[in-house]
Amino acid sequence: MSLVKDTAFSAAASIVGTASRLLLTVILARALVPADYGRFVFIQWVIDLSFQLASLGITGSLVRFLPELVRGRGLGGSRGAFWLVAAAASSVGVGLTLFLVYLQFDPSRAVAPMALMAAWFLGAVVTQILFAAMQGLFRYDAVMAGNLGFGLCAPVLALLWLRTPSVSAAIASVTLAWTVAIVAALAVALLRKGSRRPPAASVPPPARQIVSYGLNLWILALLANLVWSRGEFGILRFHASDHDIAVYAAALSMTGAINQGCALLTGALTPHLARSWAAGEIARVETILRTTTSITLFCAAGLALLLTGFGLELAGTVLGHAYTTSYPVMCVLAVAAVSIASGSVNTLMQIITNGRFGLRINLVALVVLLGVSAALSPFVGIMGAAIARALAQMVTAIATFRKLRSVPSLRQVSHEALRALCAVLLVVGGFAAFVANVSLGLGSRLALAVLALGIAMVFLQRVLFPRPSGRWVTT
Repeated sequence: MSLVKDTAFSAAASIVGTASRLLLTVILARALVPADYGRFVFIQWVIDLSFQLASLGITGSLVRFLPELVRGRGLGGSRGAFWLVAAAASSVGVGLTLFLVYLQFDPSRAVAPMALMAAWFLGAVVTQILFAAMQGLFRYDAVMAGNLGFGLCAPVLALLWLRTPSVSAAIASVTLAWTVAIVAALAVALLRKGSRRPPAASVPPPARQIVSYGLNLWILALLANLVWSRGEFGILRFHASDHDIAVYAAALSMTGAINQGCALLTGALTPHLARSWAAGEIARVETILRTTTSITLFCAAGLALLLTGFGLELAGTVLGHAYTTSYPVMCVLAVAAVSIASGSVNTLMQIITNGRFGLRINLVALVVLLGVSAALSPFVGIMGAAIARALAQMVTAIATFRKLRSVPSLRQVSHEALRALCAVLLVVGGFAAFVANVSLGLGSRLALAVLALGIAMVFLQRVLFPRPSGRWVTT
């Protein structure tokens, strides 16, 4: 097992997946009128929420416990693994039922034939479960193959079928692309010999721990879906038009590049952190946290500076002139997205607390997101939702780094990470405020962005993150 190798496969999968989804977003936003695109993204949110209601935390449980449950090279040696797979199948059926019931109660959202809507749900959900299982089995090559299959098919199918633009054509192209992703991932997993995996734990985790973790993660996933997966759409549904929802979704898609870009560095962390923590390898855990936090902060800062400095031109060029109005919202979301750097620490705290920490912190974030959105959206529209999301992200990151202090051996990491986050937020926020209020040419904005990034790098490398005693993880 190699964290570097798994991270490379995970990064490749994320690059392909992120690029293809961005390209698909561009195609759909340009082909559909904003109102139709708004309906499309709203139903996608309903699909995600329906699955989360029925999932019982199954995707996170697969990633967390399959590394400890599976022996040798198959599932047959573990009853726990068998029941996890059975629970996954059950969650798909229950989720599909919830989705179809919703469409019956809100027929205005049934924008395509019911069979096609059901196929869309199944494609999106089965892919999530399959990819989670592959990660738990250390088969990141299969995940990469699935993302590659989706990335090659989705944009091509959308271009072909959207010659006559309609929401049904958009759904059909995405559904068929998900099917290709599933087939590609299964083919690689079954036909290609995987890398040697470490043996499972000598004593498998008790059923009570698996059930407890799954339930905690289920509630956490519901909260996380409401907080991080466009949960404010439920409020915007009453205070914004489909056109405004499309503009807000465009800003989320552009700033989502920050989250996806940083996920390249942390996509393979969970099973490695779980094993290292269980083995008592504190030095290795510290090295992983220092490395991933400092690099993700730097990458997030660079991407945020790009979007805040040149987002107006990017939105117009990539999505079309109709979406240039998303720029102010994009700036607010891009600055707050730097908080994604707390991801690796959050993963560790989930492992240590058996999922309880994420439940509590996401509950706080949900209160902030929905409370501030409900208070501001009636007066400032989608900007109110953007402010609410930004506050929720920053509160979550700060609380996560502070929680790390509860681990005595990692208190210094907590202190340095919190200082680094605040410093980078100030740098990026100051740059965004300046370029938004002062008219500058492209060259001047580029020079200022490079300067701001250099300042952030100085904070990270020389002031806030002195060279740790550990080294880069290579095993």
